[in-house]
Amino acid sequence: MKNQWLQIISVLVFMFAAQTHAASVDLTVNNGADIYAGEAFSIDVYARDAVDLIGFEFNMNYDSSWALTPGGVSVWPGEALPLYDDVSAFSSADVAGNYLGLPLPFGSDPILSGDILLASLRFVASSVDDFTFSLLSDITNGEGLNDLGFLDFIEINVEETITVNAARVPEPPVILIMLIGLLGLAKTTKLRKI
Repeated sequence: MKNQWLQIISVLVFMFAAQTHAASVDLTVNNGADIYAGEAFSIDVYARDAVDLIGFEFNMNYDSSWALTPGGVSVWPGEALPLYDDVSAFSSADVAGNYLGLPLPFGSDPILSGDILLASLRFVASSVDDFTFSLLSDITNGEGLNDLGFLDFIEINVEETITVNAARVPEPPVILIMLIGLLGLAKTTKLRKI
């Protein structure tokens, strides 16, 4: 009987220890709004279900007709140094960030858990089509999500199809059209009097 209880407890411990609910990465493109050629649009990169995130690194793969806007990569948007650090310049990856916070019991900084905005990317597309945008990481190079809640780097492999529509044709203002009409009417009235 004692052996059976030990076996049951061992199986339960193994089941709970073997659960691998890892954090993941997803994208929000232009907050759901349409994208038009020649206009800037944004792609927000989120870590979902993080446990204790301390960093990330990923590479971007996008069409050559796209261009990053000046300052188009914002790592840890809305957060500030010294806790949130953009280390893209020191990394082999396109985009990288480290969290330098010291949570309890060693410090008083918050633990990064849940859904976290990692980066905001701003592009301008010059051509119209359906494009594939992807984020990739190579965990053998130390890229991916670095979450202390899991034993290893979590691979980032996200792909999204993005539709870029033809550029919008600006509508002339209604008041301007009315003024041109009134000027034409005045001119016609003046010509009739002559």
